[in-house]
Amino acid sequence: YQQGKMLWNSKNLTLQAKYHMYRTCILSRAIYMFRGTDTNQNVKEISDKIEKLYIDTFNIPKELMRLPVSIGGMGMLYLDDMRQISRLSYLVEIGEKEIPEMLKPFFKTNEKVQKGEIQHKISTAFYRRKKEQYLARNNNIDKNIRYMLDDKQSPSAHSIIVSPPTNPTQALDDIEFRLFIALRYHIDITKQSGLTCIGCHKNDPTLWHLLSCKHDNGKSRKYIHDRIKLIVGSVLGKNKNVLKVTYEEYGEQQKDKEIRHIPDIVLSLIDGKQDLIDICIDAKYQYKMNCGLEPLAGILRKEKQYGTVSVNTIAFDNSGRINSKSWTYLKQMGISKGILRYMQCLIIKSNAYIIKNLSKIHKAASTSIIRRQNIP
Repeated sequence: YQQGKMLWNSKNLTLQAKYHMYRTCILSRAIYMFRGTDTNQNVKEISDKIEKLYIDTFNIPKELMRLPVSIGGMGMLYLDDMRQISRLSYLVEIGEKEIPEMLKPFFKTNEKVQKGEIQHKISTAFYRRKKEQYLARNNNIDKNIRYMLDDKQSPSAHSIIVSPPTNPTQALDDIEFRLFIALRYHIDITKQSGLTCIGCHKNDPTLWHLLSCKHDNGKSRKYIHDRIKLIVGSVLGKNKNVLKVTYEEYGEQQKDKEIRHIPDIVLSLIDGKQDLIDICIDAKYQYKMNCGLEPLAGILRKEKQYGTVSVNTIAFDNSGRINSKSWTYLKQMGISKGILRYMQCLIIKSNAYIIKNLSKIHKAASTSIIRRQNIP
């Protein structure tokens, strides 16, 4: 508890650093400690005290906070849950206990669990059961949270939050990290803040308006779009199958009548073919309030623009989340996870610039933007 208290009260660490240090250091130590300790004395009390240190920082439901990142949660695992999982896994491994009946429905049919996989399998089943219980108790939960907890959704939704930054380009300051969490769970952090949109002067705008207002954010989105275009093109140019990379030039007239839109990048391949690439960052969604789904609107829009011509659309949304098909194509062409996280962080930083700008102009309301997050 003292280690957790020192970490969360530290003024020299960013919120992103505290988050990853807590998950990778303190929680990892607890797992090994609980495996060999046959006691639950004071563990729940300590778990609650540690949770109070950070619960107000993110202000999302406890149940969601306690779920692993891999199934849509925040990954701030509850210590008493970890104690139960670690101890049970150890006893199953040494043959003193069997897997409880309540967890068996969450294992795959006739799945054979190897000895080295027992803790991972039990942990996965335990938290899947927790997730189902949470969803069953909350019928009116925001549908975007349901989308995030949907197993069919792309794992790319978790690429920033799942591991700590490996270089400074992937680091987020406190406002950027809070904005990322807000976008991840569709939290309108500017709701009832009394702010005014700088671009169109709309009173009390939603977060989604601020991020999509062409009067205020149009140039910023354009800049980030071009940055990502150059990053993708420069990396793909190193692919052994690519002979030449050609970028779209503004003011260029479309010469090929079959192509209704000029692609951002054209790859000339060694087999004589061409790969057309178009990049889009969705400021709006195909349907309102569908931020929990992976971005799709940009892909559908590009299909209409290009007609029958095949194009590889690289679709991001406001939180930096990438469409699963887009990510599959980039991986095949040599884009690493590190490059993906860098591009995702660029998008978040661009969006956070608007919040920071508003904070400077509306000093009296800046605390409500940065600190308060309104949850139903």
